[in-house]
Amino acid sequence: MNPLKPLAEELLELSRQIRQRDAERLTSAALHGMQRDTFHVVILGEFNRGKTTFVNSLIGRPILHADMLPATAVLHLIEYGEKERIEVVYHDGRVSVHPIASDVLAGFSAGGAAPADTVRLIRLVLSHPLLQEGIVLIDTPGVNDLNESRAELTYRILPECDAAVFLLDAAAPLTRSEAEFLTGKVFHHKLDEMLFVLSKSDRLDEEELEEALEGAAGRLRQVMGRQSGVYPYSSKQVLDRSPEGLAQLDAINGLLMELKQASRRSAAARHAGRLSLAAAYIRQDLDVIRSIHRMNDEQLERFRERIKQLRLQLENRYQRLLVSIDTVGRDTLQSMLDKSYAKLVETLHSELDFQTRSHKGSMETYIETDFPLLVERMMKQYCEAKAVEIQAFLDRFRQHVTEEYTKHFSTPLTLALQESGIALPSWKAGSSSLAETGQMNEMIKQTIPVTAGALVGILFCRGSVR
Repeated sequence: MNPLKPLAEELLELSRQIRQRDAERLTSAALHGMQRDTFHVVILGEFNRGKTTFVNSLIGRPILHADMLPATAVLHLIEYGEKERIEVVYHDGRVSVHPIASDVLAGFSAGGAAPADTVRLIRLVLSHPLLQEGIVLIDTPGVNDLNESRAELTYRILPECDAAVFLLDAAAPLTRSEAEFLTGKVFHHKLDEMLFVLSKSDRLDEEELEEALEGAAGRLRQVMGRQSGVYPYSSKQVLDRSPEGLAQLDAINGLLMELKQASRRSAAARHAGRLSLAAAYIRQDLDVIRSIHRMNDEQLERFRERIKQLRLQLENRYQRLLVSIDTVGRDTLQSMLDKSYAKLVETLHSELDFQTRSHKGSMETYIETDFPLLVERMMKQYCEAKAVEIQAFLDRFRQHVTEEYTKHFSTPLTLALQESGIALPSWKAGSSSLAETGQMNEMIKQTIPVTAGALVGILFCRGSVR
């Protein structure tokens, strides 16, 4: 038995008793790490560093969804298994199993159709020699993702990892935010076994590549206080199976195996470091608890009164925020629809005016047969265009609500709702989404009689005045 296990179990129990979540995550991760025999490697880096494409190149096929914009919205664990499959693990414990297909994963990417907020992680089980060595690859969102909840996913997985591959940009190796992430998050969680990769190296010529490698190594030495190698890599060349790419792939695979051996040797120190960090969190909270118990009744009463005042302030602020959201959202959307509907009526009126003046057949037949079809066609075009406009407004409005909540309460809205077990609404509407659900056709059917009747009345009333 691991000699650290009894200590970890005691710390875990204590952290749960005092509800110290950071300590609980650290001790749980340490216990899990003591029991498993797999080697967990997290792929880190800012967005658009090519992390997902890097993982695709390691497994030899473009399974994971990659994009120029931040694409990874949930954690992806890639591990070995003879029967290949995709397992989607939800926050409520449900697991759905799918065949290997890139469109399944694309649905859970940032901006995908599936509700990523309900998913805890996606596990890809693949039959691949690298994974058969016990290596588990973990693809993460970018550490500087503008979506704070996605970036938080990366921070929370660090205690579960044995080593990290950190991707640097060949054009700008080791930015200030990357250095801060290394010191403030990675090393803080005792993740010292690192492999630094200069991605997209094929974009540089030989002289530029040498300068970039030397520059990155120098900056890393300043940040880490020790020498660390930086290795060039082109996922594109690897996926293209070029000789240069295959040589780079062999080198990275060899380095991963070396990293695995080094991680095993340092496992005890890593677990001890994380337990020590958990103990420090617990000690801080216990100091607060002890100081509260030392307060006299008068101090406690003042403290209660202050909490009451703060609660009232927050409640008032929350109510004002709700009123503001309702007013801004409802009025803006209503104004948008009123203006566009008025424009539609004007367009229909103009078209009807033109058609009646140029029509040479029976006007009664035209009004009863041709005109409703004209209105239906124009209404459908209107609804398709308006669906996109409304979608854009709702996306902006949702972002506005999130920013306002965060500004007033200093907590990201998505994280606050997740902790409360509430799923954040997701509005999805493309140019054809209303038609696909039948809502557009129903809207047209309900609107045509009113619109057509109103237009005919306007047209002929205006003609009679003339």
